[in-house]
Amino acid sequence: RCPGDEWLRIVISKCGYPVFSSSVNKSGCPLLNTVEEINAEFGDKIPLIISNLENENKESKPSTIVKVINGKCQVIRQGDVIIPGNIIA
Repeated sequence: RCPGDEWLRIVISKCGYPVFSSSVNKSGCPLLNTVEEINAEFGDKIPLIISNLENENKESKPSTIVKVINGKCQVIRQGDVIIPGNIIA
């Protein structure tokens, strides 16, 4: 994942290694849009939540997910980033 927030990208780059994360919702469940919703769902499982208060309460869009096998790229879930389906990588 590559967060849209520049400050958070800088923090991640300072870690010196990639940071992997999952979506902020359970599979098949609605997206969580506020710190309160995220904390209610995951607060007992994670030590830190970073919030972009400027964008809080705005409708979140899901990530675009692609599968690449043998050089062929297939869009599994079309999200905010538009990638044409079934393109050659």
